[in-house]
Amino acid sequence: MMGTFRLPDDAPATFWGKVWRFLAEDCWWAVQDFWRAFVWPANAVRNFLWRRYDLVRLPQVKRHEYSDVVERMLWANAELLRHFLDEEDPEGHVEWYGEYGLKYTGDGGKPPLLPEFEGRYVMDLLKEAYAWFTDGRARMKEDLDCLYDVWRKYFSDGDAPSSLEAISGDGLPWEALDRLLGGDRSKVLDHSFLLKRQRELEDEICMLDQKYLHLIIECRFDMWT
Repeated sequence: MMGTFRLPDDAPATFWGKVWRFLAEDCWWAVQDFWRAFVWPANAVRNFLWRRYDLVRLPQVKRHEYSDVVERMLWANAELLRHFLDEEDPEGHVEWYGEYGLKYTGDGGKPPLLPEFEGRYVMDLLKEAYAWFTDGRARMKEDLDCLYDVWRKYFSDGDAPSSLEAISGDGLPWEALDRLLGGDRSKVLDHSFLLKRQRELEDEICMLDQKYLHLIIECRFDMWT
């Protein structure tokens, strides 16, 4: 509720004193009455119908399917970050850069929990985490799916190809595979190597998920508008 402003009872009873009393008391009470009658209910209705601050919607989780907490906890924090940067216009309200810009440092002279980010502007860190969850992760997941599709195509039924010539007409995504296999196309025939690269990518995705999830939490106290 808005506060109350009153002039002292012994304010001068001059013409200008009466004007100030009218502005400070009568008009102020009118503003408060208008707020209580119209603005606050409108905000409450808006927040109930459109801006549901009590809900975090997860586009990455299918509505009618079960999802483990390990996934929901990750995407809930990622979605809060996306909402903060995309919809709350933080750069229009806070001075993130320059002399008074917010930087990631330790608390009370202690080193920060993530020393690799020490001294960098908080907004740059938030944007880096945002880039991972909205783009980088998806591209790495595509690489993982690419390797898995090749493995499933040629090795899941035990009938592995004997040479590159035997699969030359299969339309494999060689541009991605050349990058993932280090340019050695013969490795696409190596069952154990394909599995090893899949595990490496899975571990890297998990590591980066944890890294940026922790980073979001570390920057939490600076995420206000």
